[in-house]
Amino acid sequence: MDRYVHVRERDYADQMRQHPDDQATKDAYQKHIFAVNEWRRQLDHPYDDVDGYSLRASLRRALPTPWVAERDAEAARKLTDEILALYDDCVKQGGYTSEAAKFVDRYGDTKGFNDKLKETFGRGYD
Repeated sequence: MDRYVHVRERDYADQMRQHPDDQATKDAYQKHIFAVNEWRRQLDHPYDDVDGYSLRASLRRALPTPWVAERDAEAARKLTDEILALYDDCVKQGGYTSEAAKFVDRYGDTKGFNDKLKETFGRGYD
């Protein structure tokens, strides 16, 4: 999701370059910055409660739904559901499933992060 934040920031930078005097765009960008900062604060220290850690709760907290368009919020929820389904299947099996291994192999590096970002949100961080 952090890479998605950078894509959104690039979108705002492009808009402000195209319309440098548009106060509405500047205001929207400022609102975005504050929302992202608050979102990041809520994600601080995810492992403080190691015994009570929940991947499900952690991923739900990481959803950017308060500060993105509904289309992107829905895409983020679907990504979270995909990851949780893979995780739940791994727990049931007691190790990696072939589907989870394929996911990690495909998306487990910088190029993969960007590929998944493009698949999920229709644009990436190039």
